[in-house]
Amino acid sequence: MGMRLRCLAGLVGLVGLGLLVSCYKSTSSSSNPGAGVLYLTTQGDSLLSTFSVDLSSGAVTAAGTPAATGDTPTAMIISPDGSSIFVANSGGGSNAGCGSAGAACLTAYTVNSDGSVSASGSPITAGSNPRGLAMDSAGKFLFVADQGLPPTSALPAGVPGSVLVFSVSGTTLTPVAQSGSLIFGSNPAAVAVTPDGKYLYVANQVDGTVSQFTVDGTGVLTQPGNSLYTVGTTPTALAVTADGNFLYVANQGSNNISAFIVCDNASPSCVVPDGSLTAATNSPFPAGTRPVSIVEDPSATFLYVADRGSNQVSQFKISVGTGALTPLSPATVSVGSNPVWVAAHFGNTQSTVTTDFVFVPNIGASSISTFSYDTTTGTLTVVGSPLTVGGQPSAIVLR
Repeated sequence: MGMRLRCLAGLVGLVGLGLLVSCYKSTSSSSNPGAGVLYLTTQGDSLLSTFSVDLSSGAVTAAGTPAATGDTPTAMIISPDGSSIFVANSGGGSNAGCGSAGAACLTAYTVNSDGSVSASGSPITAGSNPRGLAMDSAGKFLFVADQGLPPTSALPAGVPGSVLVFSVSGTTLTPVAQSGSLIFGSNPAAVAVTPDGKYLYVANQVDGTVSQFTVDGTGVLTQPGNSLYTVGTTPTALAVTADGNFLYVANQGSNNISAFIVCDNASPSCVVPDGSLTAATNSPFPAGTRPVSIVEDPSATFLYVADRGSNQVSQFKISVGTGALTPLSPATVSVGSNPVWVAAHFGNTQSTVTTDFVFVPNIGASSISTFSYDTTTGTLTVVGSPLTVGGQPSAIVLR
């Protein structure tokens, strides 16, 4: 039986401003409709671990042997067909997993038929501080937000930063050369791409902006004239809804969510699709303290935000047509200490069993919180006690 999976990222570094989120939708199938697989990176021990998920109960259990990553894995993404995983490692430690101690890189893994992972090839250089990952729905390109320098509170405006683009073939990444000059804001930390792969958005932490780019069929980026949008303080996470209509930005410094209408689908408000953004009415919307990760359900009806500072997940309903956010009741659910990512499994249909779950890694508690997801009301309900894991969990994807 087929499974529709939704994995969304939110990620976190251990210091300063270095928190990020990346979001992605993945679709795959399994011969066992009652089982799923969860992949977890941990920063304390630099590992990628595999867990089995019971899709009728949400129970998570360790499975298989962990694979090594580079130092400080900060973001992770799974390919649309579920066959490959890529991990961004920002370096800074003593582990030589990126080829040398303290180096930054991307590491690639093959997902085997039984759900286990195997390291594939050598680490790939990806700037000096990769923080955010995004992939188009066809799996052709991988986009990487590179902050350029380790973030500190003393960084001036104009901090180096860029977006790297790689073409993808299985677990092989080939850099895409960019032509012309591209202008980024300071400290790009997160990236998101529209479902059709036409437009890329970049959250710039230091100057509180989002940059817009057009992506051509070869992965080359171009920049429209009006391509920089003001958001809240320290934007850290981005999410484009599955229908491509809305973009949401988690602003961890101002404790709110900026919402935009994306001009990508023809509508009365978007006669000529060009990827431009229009702020939603009453945006930004209050969230908890230090929101750092976002995931929305595939119907673009509900939105969930991991609030690192208040140890909560905020729950919202997305207004049809406008993208405005309305808090659910209750507005928040509690998780463990310092939640840094939110990932979700949506839409597996088994007879009379609802199997929609949201998973939250808590880096401060070294645990994973699990919630069931009500597809009618959108509310999350805690499932069991948090699962204790080792090594400061930082990112989750699902298959």
